[in-house]
Amino acid sequence: MGTDHHNDIHRSRKKMLLDNFAGGIAWGFGTVIGGTLVILLIGYILSKVELIPIIGDWMHAITQEVQRHTIKN
Repeated sequence: MGTDHHNDIHRSRKKMLLDNFAGGIAWGFGTVIGGTLVILLIGYILSKVELIPIIGDWMHAITQEVQRHTIKN
């Protein structure tokens, strides 16, 4: 336990900055992917909801628009 702290003090500044940068990139990438999946899941569930026709129609319109732009590009 004490030796780990002692080793952290003697790490080079370059190594510490590189480790923190890589950790930040990984955290940001994971956050974006996770958020995208959550929004995708919520959108899919809302598009299937028949109890609230306004939301279902709205999500259907968004889905069609995205598909139209995806096919066009």
